[in-house]
Amino acid sequence: MADKSNLFKSVEKFELREAIDIDALFSLMQQSGIVWPRQYKVSKGLFGKTIAFDSYMNTVPTIHVKNNIVQVKREQPKSDVQVLGVSRNAVKAQNEMFGGIKDGGLKKGLTGGQDYFLDVCSLMRDLLADK
Repeated sequence: MADKSNLFKSVEKFELREAIDIDALFSLMQQSGIVWPRQYKVSKGLFGKTIAFDSYMNTVPTIHVKNNIVQVKREQPKSDVQVLGVSRNAVKAQNEMFGGIKDGGLKKGLTGGQDYFLDVCSLMRDLLADK
C-alpha cells in the first residue's frame, strides 16, 4: 500500500550510466523474467515512443526514455467512447475500485491505482539497478 510520502507521487526518474533507447528497454523488460503487474506495449505518439501499461483504477504507468534518463509517469487513460454521457474508462475504474474494496478493504479500493504505479516503479528500479 502507498504510504503517506508516496501517496501523491506521479513521476520517478532513473539515471543510467549509458544511454538506452525505448526498444532496448522494452526488450530488457521482456527478457528480465520479472512478472509485471499488467500488460504493456510500445506506443507511438506525437512526442515519440513510450512504453504504456494497461489501465487500472484510472492509472496508466508510462515509461519515457531520453538518452540515459528513464522516467516512469503516472497518467490518466486516454479519452474513450461515451455512452449516454458515461465514459467506459469511468465504469471500468469504478468496477476495479469495488473489486479492490472486496479483495483488500477500503484502503485497497482508494489507493489501488497509486499502488499499481508504485509497483511498476519498484520493479523498474530492480530492473535498472545494475545499469
